[in-house]
This record gives sequence, structure tokens and C-alpha cells, in this order.
Amino acid sequence: MKIDNKVFLSYLLCRFKSRLLLGNQMAGPTDYQVLTADLAHQYKSSAQAAICREFPEFVISPDPAVVPSMLEHGPSLILDAKIGIGDFEFQFDALKRSSATDSSGSACAPQEFNGWYRSLI
Repeated sequence: MKIDNKVFLSYLLCRFKSRLLLGNQMAGPTDYQVLTADLAHQYKSSAQAAICREFPEFVISPDPAVVPSMLEHGPSLILDAKIGIGDFEFQFDALKRSSATDSSGSACAPQEFNGWYRSLI
């Protein structure tokens, strides 16, 4: 099984839950989980609309195979970017080109749209 956002964030909060997720032993979602997922989806839609007004050059949900090349020479904003490396597969709400550069000459900062808490990412 691939390690994705859900497994990784679950591990940070509760190692037992992440083990259950990796073993495919989780029960169906609770009413509260359904409600919070719906609210998060609504917030994400609003956040995407707001950030797209700020960045005129953006791409939505590109093919995961082209995301690495887009990080160096692509648009200033990539929405719903998925990156996979080995057993790891992560979905980013947005990748924003940063003014800071590393040795390769480009840098992107991951953005998370979350109405519940301030992201540490």
C-alpha cells in the first residue's frame, strides 16, 4: 500500500490509526467525518477561487508524470498537484512558485487549504 496524505497525517496524530489504515482495517466514516469532509471540500473550493484571482498563471490537476518538470519551468501556481516517489504519493492543494531559489534555480512552496486550523506545511 502507498503512503499517502491520509496515512501520513494519521501517523502524526495517532500511530495506531495509521497502522489500521495501512492494514486496510478501518471502518466506514462516521457522520462527523462526513460532515468535516464536506466542509473541507467547500472551503477548498472557495480558497482555490481566491488564490486563482491572485495568480493569473495556474494549472489545475496536471498529470502526475509532468508535475516534476512543471516545478522547474511551469506556471506560478499548480492546483491539486499529485507527486509520487516510490511508495509515497502525496496530494498538494497547491504548489506556489517561491521567490527564494535553491541550487537548481527554482523553489515551490506547498499550500494547504484548511478552514479548521493553520497549517504547519
